[in-house]
Amino acid sequence: MNISPIFASRVNYIRFGLKNPKTKQTKNDYSFSFCSTSIQMQEVEFNQKKEKEFFDNFLVRKGQVTREEYEDIIKNHPSVLIKAENLCDRVYSGYMTPKKTAAIVLKINKALKKIYPDTRIISIGTSPSPVTEQLQYLGHDIVFVPISGFRPYEKKLHTFENEPDLKILANYLNTKNIDNDKHNIVLDYTYSGYTLEKIQNFIQEYCGISDKNIEAVSINKLLIHPAISNRTRKNWIELKTEILEDMKSSKIEEISNIPHFPVLKRAKKVYSTVPSVVTTENKSEEEIFKELDNYSKPLARAFALCTMHEINKSKGKK
Repeated sequence: MNISPIFASRVNYIRFGLKNPKTKQTKNDYSFSFCSTSIQMQEVEFNQKKEKEFFDNFLVRKGQVTREEYEDIIKNHPSVLIKAENLCDRVYSGYMTPKKTAAIVLKINKALKKIYPDTRIISIGTSPSPVTEQLQYLGHDIVFVPISGFRPYEKKLHTFENEPDLKILANYLNTKNIDNDKHNIVLDYTYSGYTLEKIQNFIQEYCGISDKNIEAVSINKLLIHPAISNRTRKNWIELKTEILEDMKSSKIEEISNIPHFPVLKRAKKVYSTVPSVVTTENKSEEEIFKELDNYSKPLARAFALCTMHEINKSKGKK
């Protein structure tokens, strides 16, 4: 029998108790494991499914997006941010974007710190909430007051007796603990400021706030305040029109986590066909307050998350 040199060499090493010498592997010695590849693909698919479930749960959570939620997503679920950006790009067709909103927020934040330090902000209604939600993220003391269609209000004409939902609004305000000595600014976008002053007076009366501790402030004016802008009063009207036209084109209801809450009978008729409305019919005060406090919309939560990220990028954070 002919014995190959390689076989003989192996026999001798075994015979003398030596380790088998390493032989050069040839191409045929490598094997491809379909099993291991399949396991890896299953892991990828499983993780993708988990991230999708996390994103879906994030969208339907009640209330506004918190700092803790944002930080957890950036650290542990970065794909959720990408999904949120894609959702906003795909679904939201308004003028505002998270990047534009972040720019507005940072300007107002700068103005507030210079003009109104240590101030509570009472954010009125749906329109300012995409901005004021971010101001809360930046550390400002924010109270959100859902109220819509308040322009016709007259104290002598609209009483608790003939407008019972006004009483609900007053009771809701009193749950927000805004009757202490801290200075308050009542904040909203304004055309003339007429409605905002009415809301200020209503809040002041039913929360027992002194004249020195409350004032109405327009977001429009903050954006062109000398503290953050070089614009002169000469072009204030032009800029104000520009800001308000942008707001009209922004479809704020879609990206707001604050609902419409009409309390006057006349306003209820106007808002009867408008989406994002909280009504009082057949509900207890406790149920109404809970609905107001826990209100949110999936797109609005996605938009808020993306805006937070734009703010951090602008501030040089990762």
